[in-house]
Amino acid sequence: EDEDEDEDEEEDEANQPMSINKALKEVLYYSNIHDGLVRGLKEVVQGLERGEAQLVLLAEDCDETKYVELVETMCAEKGVYLLKVPEKAALGEMAGQVRLDDDGKVKKSRAASSVAIKDFGEQSE
Repeated sequence: EDEDEDEDEEEDEANQPMSINKALKEVLYYSNIHDGLVRGLKEVVQGLERGEAQLVLLAEDCDETKYVELVETMCAEKGVYLLKVPEKAALGEMAGQVRLDDDGKVKKSRAASSVAIKDFGEQSE
């Protein structure tokens, strides 16, 4: 009986729509694999100037107001979607700025105030 219940729970999860965080992690993962991800102010601004950026993620807890203003203005100017993420630590981890231990668990992660997606990689849900 327990196995049937576990299978039912997995089927329920598969039928439900994906959460925004899970979808964002998946998009960033595939983008990173296909070298379509840039991190940091300099690379994000370069991607925007060249017209390569398709989506920009900006951390809401970024300390520098000029940094935030620059990214927001560039996105508006170039017509690129801007998505705000609550924490830069979580954004850095989702963008793959982590070191893993032997078990595959996160040992150390680095924050990222902004990330731009140039190539989404393979199509997902």
